[in-house]
Amino acid sequence: IDSFRPDIKSNSFQRPRSEMNIASGIPKFFPLAMIQQEGNPYVRDDTMFIKIMVGFGDMPKTLLSHALSLNPGLPMHIQQNKIKDEHKKRLLNKRKASEAWNRVLCIQKEKHFKAT
Repeated sequence: IDSFRPDIKSNSFQRPRSEMNIASGIPKFFPLAMIQQEGNPYVRDDTMFIKIMVGFGDMPKTLLSHALSLNPGLPMHIQQNKIKDEHKKRLLNKRKASEAWNRVLCIQKEKHFKAT
């Protein structure tokens, strides 16, 4: 997964004034060899199918791989619900791990005070 923040003042992100804009972004977005393979799932009848997610600045980076692994055929609201559910699950797991660690620390403190 790679990302970049566009510079809206750059000609690359404005309406083209000639045949094409100056290239900008991720130069190795997708291996050309994969697109050129016979029977690849990305090109059908001279039409390329790719999934690009834009505007997930408020999504934690730890969830990007999960979000991009979802079935692109699912409706967007279902994908968004799955991302929210995953986020809740990870927060709960993090909280449980923190509580367990706190219990360990309390036990260690009790042992220390009993020993002194």
